[in-house]
Amino acid sequence: ARDKWLVSGGVLLPNRASLQLRLSEHSELAFWDSVYGFDMANIGAASNLEVEADVRVVPAEASLSAQATFHELNLMTCSEADLDFSAPFSLQVVRDGTLRSFIGSFETAFDLTAVGGRSLVLRTGVDDTPTHWQQTIFHLRAPERVSVQSGETVRGTIGVARATGGRRDLDVSIQWSVLDTTGSVRVKERVQLWKV
Repeated sequence: ARDKWLVSGGVLLPNRASLQLRLSEHSELAFWDSVYGFDMANIGAASNLEVEADVRVVPAEASLSAQATFHELNLMTCSEADLDFSAPFSLQVVRDGTLRSFIGSFETAFDLTAVGGRSLVLRTGVDDTPTHWQQTIFHLRAPERVSVQSGETVRGTIGVARATGGRRDLDVSIQWSVLDTTGSVRVKERVQLWKV
């Protein structure tokens, strides 16, 4: 629609977007780890949340890192090919805890400064006012959950590709490892895939 209908000198809103990632110990599956003292994690695993990303408001106090931008798009110039990508990320752990999930969010800019107007940014991170877009939770499978300590770094690559089944469906992969405070690998590389 942009390429067909936007006149020369026109403005598309929003005109910029960025994607963020952060570490969290939040998990909708954690409830099943101890139900009245019984380990019922297998029931949680049957929920399919380890395969399909979950969209909810995530409590900010569950964060284990600040959020970091891993991909930016200029919506005035990007192409369909730019929507499938792989990007590196590096997240510094700010407090001790159990890494149970990666949390995805986005920001979009409505920037009219080029035509003498104002700029407004819509943010959907866990520290921002909740919106109906909420956040995307990439739950880690039980064996992939690890304890992390303040000062460590979780480094990896996130891949996003449009699924063949639908225009709005995505396949997301996160490949990651944990580096200790000296930069040595403490947790070897792991990979998990989700449907969004």
